[in-house]
Amino acid sequence: MNALVIIAIVFLAFLAFILFTPVSIEVDSERNLYQIRIAGLARVNIILGEPFILFRIHALGFTKTIDPLSMKTKTKKKEKQKKERKRMPFRQVLRKASAIAQTFKVRYFYLNIDTGDFLINGLLFPLAQLASGNGRALHVNFRGEKILKLKIVNTVERMLLAFIR
Repeated sequence: MNALVIIAIVFLAFLAFILFTPVSIEVDSERNLYQIRIAGLARVNIILGEPFILFRIHALGFTKTIDPLSMKTKTKKKEKQKKERKRMPFRQVLRKASAIAQTFKVRYFYLNIDTGDFLINGLLFPLAQLASGNGRALHVNFRGEKILKLKIVNTVERMLLAFIR
């Protein structure tokens, strides 16, 4: 009986850890860093090269690199007949997707762009200054630089609550 209680407590603690652990998406074009991170558990780095894309997965001390472009496709088996299921109306899907999207928190946003056209850069410059503010920095340069730094954080618990409501 005591063993079941201990197992239940460990399971509930693990479930709470998964629900409340932040999941972050980080993009830094200056350092060529594109990653999805679950704090304390796993990290997926996306490595972009000219002819290739690699996913490097770090999870619980293990590392694996996956090249999705060189993976073989599996042959399809005969499909079983699917049962008709009730579909959610499109408006309801949009409402739920919007509610889930609103749970994401942008920690920082930095954008430094050059469109390559002096006229458009001149028009964008005052707009970027107006849009810059609390946690976001928008800059227009005339030097050909294109830099994006972005960090978005969410938890599974917030997404589930938004989906259920």
